[in-house]
Amino acid sequence: MKRLINILLIFACAMPLGGQNRTQNGALTGQKKYPLLNYFELACPAPAVVSEWKDVKGVRISWGCVDSSYAKTSVPVSKVVKALRLDAWRGETVMAQALVWSKKAAPDITFSLDCPFPAETGFVRYNPDPDVIDTFPQSLDLQPMTCQPLWFAIEIPRDAAPGTYKGKVTVRSGATVAGVLTLTVLVDSRVLPDPSQWKNVPDIIPNPWSVARYYHIAEWKTEYTEAWSPEHFENMRPLMERLSSAGMRKIYIPESDLGMKTTDAYRPMVVWLDRLDGTSAEYSDVRDAWIAFLRSCGFDGDIVILNGVKNLLGQVLQYNSWPAEVLLDGRASSAHPDDAFLVYPGNRPSVRWMLLLRGLQQQQKLAESK
Repeated sequence: MKRLINILLIFACAMPLGGQNRTQNGALTGQKKYPLLNYFELACPAPAVVSEWKDVKGVRISWGCVDSSYAKTSVPVSKVVKALRLDAWRGETVMAQALVWSKKAAPDITFSLDCPFPAETGFVRYNPDPDVIDTFPQSLDLQPMTCQPLWFAIEIPRDAAPGTYKGKVTVRSGATVAGVLTLTVLVDSRVLPDPSQWKNVPDIIPNPWSVARYYHIAEWKTEYTEAWSPEHFENMRPLMERLSSAGMRKIYIPESDLGMKTTDAYRPMVVWLDRLDGTSAEYSDVRDAWIAFLRSCGFDGDIVILNGVKNLLGQVLQYNSWPAEVLLDGRASSAHPDDAFLVYPGNRPSVRWMLLLRGLQQQQKLAESK
């Protein structure tokens, strides 16, 4: 993670100066183009109803539900829940969502998880719905009459001893402790299969061209003239390793635009060049580099040549076909209606990604229980 942050800082410093940009849907962003580390959310279109907040005293915290989406300007729950229990198999990642809200502004909101297991945590930011799990900021300022969700993805090691484990979440506003939530994790003796053995993983297609565009890869030229730059691969690595960790093993090689209208069009990785003698030769420098890179990220499955989405079987998901200012507004536009994604720049996961991961794990558990 430290290495990734250093890389992002380098690219952030290299970002072009200038005026604010617009989202793909035309809204002014009020900030520089393509933020990587820190950014400001767009204004919430639904103002708070003052009467709803009249009885809220101080900074409030509670456990929420991972299946619920909490509006930014509404009081999230009527009943505070201070204790949460999670049941897990060894090798499983379990999810939790906490909530922080206040009638008055609460600056410098921070939180910490005290737990015996590793975890990926972040502020759930609005885009325009609560979906970005932002793992970068150390603190956020809570605006008056707003709610700030927090996300926890707790990874149970495969060699963890079965039993009951205790933890807690501490939320602060500045130096003041706003509250503490308790957590109990019951670890079962059963072990979730390794992701390389998962069944019924959907087809999930990454878009390397979106990464090149969003990260301002100066060396980016065309897919036919030279292999992709080391910087491009380095920026893609955390994204691809996250994908392989969810059981994705196939390597997809597009031979066309796949019939989709996306901001960053899929380009052929396999082309045929006409020779002067009338014969044709396959040119595949990019394809070979892409395959070798994905192998190094854990993709050990079949190579699938794509002429279009019709030659895929089952459910097809796009992993990172990003609209122009995806961190600020991830909605597809009429010009690019096929933009869709499960992760954000900087390897930030989405809530949708986390729920997909949970669903895949549940499938494997059901199969093991039969």
